[in-house]
Amino acid sequence: MLDFKARTLQPPRRSPDRVAFVFLAFAMACQPDIATQAQTQIDQALHHAEVAAQMLETAAGDQRKLLDAALAYRSAHHAELHELRTSGEAIWARLDVATKSRLASDADSRARPLLARMDVAAQKFANPRQALMLVQPFLLQASAHAAPADWKPWLPEPPKLPAERVAEPPPPTGTSR
Repeated sequence: MLDFKARTLQPPRRSPDRVAFVFLAFAMACQPDIATQAQTQIDQALHHAEVAAQMLETAAGDQRKLLDAALAYRSAHHAELHELRTSGEAIWARLDVATKSRLASDADSRARPLLARMDVAAQKFANPRQALMLVQPFLLQASAHAAPADWKPWLPEPPKLPAERVAEPPPPTGTSR
């Protein structure tokens, strides 16, 4: 049987925009605050630093074994390391000064034992500096302090000069005598 009665109440219509807005508002409300996101970033970075320390300890002076382990880990976790670096920098830029200093001191205190383990393990290699360079990409944000802007780990360390020679100006270069 057909119903020819006019309906007076129409069912409520929900626009897709309104539904999307509600879901977006809910997702934003459930998102952790910026300090929690930064702490999560530091935890993930410290995990990668822990793996780097384990690589150095496991290789025990074998440069080839360390190289193979570092390349395998880097290829397996390349996207994660890249995302951690880029999102970590963005999160760090949005933090206020007090939160930055608190997180930096916490990260440094947690990273200091790992870095000491890495230094001890690197001493077993013929060239400790080169061994540390192999695992350096995994140490992205385990410490809140960045490397100096002019630091170039691929260059040899400058020789230690006596104090009287440090004050002398370097000899001219590019001139023939």
